Order: sequence, then structure tokens, then C-alpha cells
Amino acid sequence: MQSADRPFQPPIATTLVGAGLLLALLMGAPDALGHDGNIRWRTLRSDVAEVHYPAPLAPFARRLLAAFGDAYATLTPLFDYQPPLPVQLVVEDYADDSNGFANPMPYDRLLIRAAPPGPGDDLADNGDWVRALIFHEYSHLLHLGSVGGLPEVLNTVIGRTWLPNNLLPRFFVEGLATHMETRHVGGDGAVANNGVGQGAGGRVEGARYMGRLRAAVRDGTFPEPRQLTGPPLKWPRGGGWYLYGSWLLDYQVRRYGHARLRRFVNAYGARLVPFAINNLYREIYGRDAVAMWHEGVADLSARLAVEARLRARAMVPPVAAKAVMNAAQLALPPIQTTLAPTPTTPPPIPKALPSPGRRLTTDGQSRGRLRMHPDGRHGVYARAPLDDLARIERLDLGSGRIDVLHRCELDCDDVVVSPDGKWLLWTATRPYRRLYRHRDIFARRLAPDRAWGPVLRLTQGLRGRELSISPDGGRLWVVTMGGGLTALASLPFADALARAQDGRPPPPAQVSARANGLAQVLSSPVEGPGRRLWYSAGAGPYRQLWSVPLDAAAKAAAPPSRVPDQGAQGVAEVSPDGR
Repeated sequence: MQSADRPFQPPIATTLVGAGLLLALLMGAPDALGHDGNIRWRTLRSDVAEVHYPAPLAPFARRLLAAFGDAYATLTPLFDYQPPLPVQLVVEDYADDSNGFANPMPYDRLLIRAAPPGPGDDLADNGDWVRALIFHEYSHLLHLGSVGGLPEVLNTVIGRTWLPNNLLPRFFVEGLATHMETRHVGGDGAVANNGVGQGAGGRVEGARYMGRLRAAVRDGTFPEPRQLTGPPLKWPRGGGWYLYGSWLLDYQVRRYGHARLRRFVNAYGARLVPFAINNLYREIYGRDAVAMWHEGVADLSARLAVEARLRARAMVPPVAAKAVMNAAQLALPPIQTTLAPTPTTPPPIPKALPSPGRRLTTDGQSRGRLRMHPDGRHGVYARAPLDDLARIERLDLGSGRIDVLHRCELDCDDVVVSPDGKWLLWTATRPYRRLYRHRDIFARRLAPDRAWGPVLRLTQGLRGRELSISPDGGRLWVVTMGGGLTALASLPFADALARAQDGRPPPPAQVSARANGLAQVLSSPVEGPGRRLWYSAGAGPYRQLWSVPLDAAAKAAAPPSRVPDQGAQGVAEVSPDGR
């Protein structure tokens, strides 16, 4: 009988059952709500892997399965851990950022996003980006899954729950995988080094990473290990785990060999109580981790000093000019524009590097691509500070004054001002159909008195990036993506504005060129004078600049031509005066 002076307490069994049902509901909710129920899932199988993918991504899934087979054959012998087969891989296309994830608990599985990297991403222009992703993530499984001693016994009894290598500092974990993706390219011809030598592909000693390391040594900003054990507070922030971690692990392997690295992984994975990394370093390398770090910095500084002396004598070309590869050497078909590329001969390497110029910002925070304002006195860009919302800023090139033009809800990039100076345009990630996160184009009217108009969303689920506007203000150009492929597309600016203001659906984008295959990534479309489109096309570790006339009558007579260059990594832009 229920007492009058205390609340009713249900039996303990009822409480446990209710708690269990609630826990199951909460645990199942993300999976139930996190996927589009309209997707038709398919599976590809091999002896070593199963790839689960949405039906439209079949070509991407086939490429992924081939890349994983090569990664399995190449990387597995380098570790003492043999993952249970088949390894599970899932492909998804919900977001527009190129990435992958590895999780060894409670079983080995990989998640790969089918979004190609942009030209400013770390995965871009470092070999085949699909290969880089799968080699990197599979290295995580081999590293984090390595377990021995009492942890292995514990996992045998209660299931995989204790993997000590997961508790290593993030810069070590990501650095090891980035080192492996670079130095072990595999034997699959579609994902290997394209004939430019062992180690091509991957980020270690690529132009982007080496540029950052040079700057850190030159400016005296090279971090200490303790600054990377948690989330880094300085640029490149989370990218520092990959940059400095891969530099350290690559130095260790080059100096002391891979066998010691494997010994370290095995010993740490056998610890019931992890940490005390310096003690293990002393046991295996004869010095602690901090001393190893400083030893590596001294080695890097010496290498860069020699390089600087050679550059001063014009004996070393820029990194991107060390080798020039055209489309034929890369064994890639031309871009799908119904036109054939015309080969050209690169000009000689310049004997002197240009002046470093004048520094306009000094806080070192993340900024997007600088675009010129039509008045010629200002530049605009997106900024993502550590302690505030992302925002769009205008920089006075003369005085250095910075004004905030717009504060973004989430992220924003690709800032452009219309040629008449009346409209601010940018791209930003927004929810699309509840489950998706795609980049769309936004606009806001600028006014001299700062009474700016409301934000207009010009597209819905476009998946566009690298926005630009034609010199006459008539067309917006973007790189679109889907299924792992990129394309160049345009849409009428005035029509898009009118539709957004009236609440009507956006106009369809007109595709002008598509990449041929996953290895080819199109970037930075810019319309120049005379209705000529300029863009870059990356394949493997090299990126070339192209141009093509847009008029239908001219297309039959003038194919796309490659602009003479040295295989540079970069993007195109047209000056405000159109010259």
C-alpha cells in the first residue's frame, strides 16, 4: 500500500527496464535521425573489405575499394596488428568538406566523405586525394588497434574497450597517419606516384606543408610539444597536429627507421596504464620526446639554411617547379568540355624571387582568399577568429583599417563584391533538407550609410565554392561537386537576386565543364574580358591554369589552352581593371 508521507517508488526491476529502454532510445536516435531514409544503400565486397554506399556513388565506391585493397597490402605488413576481415567502409555525401574518419571500437570501420578537396585544403594537390584519405584512415586503424599485454586480455574477455594507443597526443596520432600516407604510396597505378618517385603524394614535404614549416622556423613561431598536446591555440590550429606531427614522425623514421616506430606502437599498446611517453621514448630512442623534438627542429633548420643559400644563388627552383607534368604524363583524359587541350612549353624558371611586399595583417588568424573591391582601395575576405563569430571584413589597403561588413551564422568564404560595388556576395554552409550541410551563395546589398539590406540566399543545395563574378556583373561562377567529382557552373546574377527577393526557387546552374575522374579537381573559375573563362585543374601533385572562350561560335575554333607556368599550386584571379 502506498504511504501518504512519501512518494511512490517503482520496483527496482521496473526502474532498470525503463532506464535501459531510455538508454537504447538515446543511443539509437543519432543513427535513426542521422541518415536519409530515401537512400538506397548498396555494398561492394572484396576479400579484405566491404564498402557500403548510396547507389549514385557506385563509381566512387569502386575507386575506394581498389584504393583500400592497395592500402591493405601496403600498410598491414608495417604493423603487427592484423585487423579482422572484412574491414567495414561507409561512404556518405552529407557535407561538402573532404574528410574521413577511423574508429577501431567496437570494431574496425572507416567513414569516407565523397566530397573532393578545394585548392586550399590540405588534401589538395598531394597526389590522388581518395588514396590519401584511405591510406591515412587505414593507418589509424593499424596504429590504434595495436594492443597487447593485459589490455589485450581485457579486450578478449569483455570486448574491445581499452586501446591505449588512442590516448597518445593527437599530434602523434595524426602525424603517424600523415607520414604513412606520404611515404608508402602503394602499387595501384591509379593511386600511386605517377612516375615522379617514391613518396610523391601525401602531405609531408609537399609545397603547402614545407611553406608553413619554413615560415615557422623563419619567424621563430615553431611550437613546443606541450602546445600541441591539447587543441592548438595558434594558427593553423587543429592543422598543427597534422603539420608538426607528420614532420616529427617523418624525421624519426628517416633518422631511426620504421622498426623503432613499430616497437613504440606495440609497447604503448601493451600498457594497462598509458602515458609516461618520455620514459618510453628514452627506452626506444635513447632520448625523451622533447629532446627528439628539438633534435628534429635543428635538423630542419639546417636543411632550410642550405636551401636558402642555394636559392640565393638561383640554384634551386621554387618547389612547385621542380617537375612539370602535363595531362599526358599524368595519364589523365582532358577535361570534358568537348574540346582538346593544347600543350604548351613552360617558360624558363626566373632567376630571382620577387620582393616579399608589405605585411597588412599581423594577428595570424585564419583568413580566406583576398578579393579586390571595385574601388581599388580595399580588399575583402572572410575571417574566422578564435574568440568570435566568423565574419566578412574589408581592409583599407592604404591605412590598414579593418571594417566588419557581415557577421556569419556558421562559416563563410569566397567573398566577392559586385563590379558596381552595390552587392556583397559569399558562400556559406547551411542545412539543406534537414540532414545535409551544403555550401550555398548569399548576397547582401551594401550602402554608404551602412544601412545594409537583409541577407538573401541565392541558391538551395548548390554545393558551390570558389565564387566569382563576371566583369559585367551578369554571371556568378562556382565550382560545384557531387559524387566525388567537380564541375564549373554559372548562374545569372540578376535573375538569382530577383528570385531570392520574391521567394521563388533559384535559377538552375549552367554547367560549362566537368572533371574527368576523381583524380582531377577543377578550381577557381574566373571570367575575364572578352567572355573568356580561366580556371585551374589539378591532377596528382600538380595544378595547371587553363582558359577557354565562352562564346558558342568560338568554342569550335578555339580549344582550351594551358597557360604557361611551372606546375604551380594556386588559384586564378582577374585584376579590377580587367587586364
